[in-house]
Amino acid sequence: MVKKSSPALAIRNRVKELRMVKASELIPHEKNWRRHPSFQRSVMQEVLAEIGFAGAIIARDTPEGLIIIDGHLRAEVTGGQDVPVLVLDVDEAEAKKLLATFDPIGALAVTDGQVLNELLEGVVSRNDDLNSLFRTLSEENSFLLSEGESDISPKLDKSQQVIKVAIYFPDLFIFEQALLATGEMSREKALIKICEAYLGQG
Repeated sequence: MVKKSSPALAIRNRVKELRMVKASELIPHEKNWRRHPSFQRSVMQEVLAEIGFAGAIIARDTPEGLIIIDGHLRAEVTGGQDVPVLVLDVDEAEAKKLLATFDPIGALAVTDGQVLNELLEGVVSRNDDLNSLFRTLSEENSFLLSEGESDISPKLDKSQQVIKVAIYFPDLFIFEQALLATGEMSREKALIKICEAYLGQG
């Protein structure tokens, strides 16, 4: 029996316009649940300095002004500069749904380690924090590739075990929370602290 294909999904275009707006005039969403540690701010500032805006802030038009849905950190670090803003035709409930799902949906992606290794080869920055991020990505990726898809090995030391737990539990939002909660500049040390507490090993 030939399986019937699903009908094409009709997707609405909710983008009204692309507008250049001073970042300082944008209104942060009162329900923005992301908190941005200093290390993330440094990395974001350097990417913007080296490359510039390659994506727009997303906002909803209201009588009070443009309320940010996605791009709070970019707006914060650019101050009075003009920034690109995609203005959406969404209501308050839809804006909250987007705010709640943008980053978590992206976090559901899995990593092709080989392709990531190829991408990171030769990627360098003039900024120490950004280079530290590249190194951390490379080190974590190499660790995953060396372990494959197997369970946590008893041969691993405690630090390696808790890092692996963090990698395999993305629903805990462990990466961002580790940096924020511990104040560590090293992603590895922050992950170890948070995961040890989570596992009751600390």
